[in-house]
Amino acid sequence: MFKKINSVLKNPISPLLIIAFIIIITILLFTQSKQYKEPSEPKIEKHKSETIGLTTRIKSVGKSGPNLHYYFYYNNERVLGKIDGRYLDSSVLAKFYKVKFNENDPNENEMILENEIKNDSIILIESGFKLIKYSTHNISTNTYEENWKWE
Repeated sequence: MFKKINSVLKNPISPLLIIAFIIIITILLFTQSKQYKEPSEPKIEKHKSETIGLTTRIKSVGKSGPNLHYYFYYNNERVLGKIDGRYLDSSVLAKFYKVKFNENDPNENEMILENEIKNDSIILIESGFKLIKYSTHNISTNTYEENWKWE
């Protein structure tokens, strides 16, 4: 048994293979940890404005992982946005959150998911949302039921 260990230690290729294996594992672990890093603070510093946005869906796209899609209004125009949705579930959908954006380029935006904004109609209307009345057909009673939703 000692002869085998001595022969391994005397062979200069074996320690090099072990060192190369350790370096490869370290590089793989480092790149994986960088890929799954927690979302950071908002990056929008210059010309920042705030408004309210509505989350719409979580959509998976290839290697980049799932994205949370949302929209908000700026100058009466709908602006679409998305953020990394890897750590989110469907409980954040169809809810209102604060959005920070660049006034010069509203497509540069980021939603802040820490505090949900409750359905305060005055704030939502000031942010550009409208309360829409729609009806759905109830087959069992053959009647139309009126509902309201924010859009």
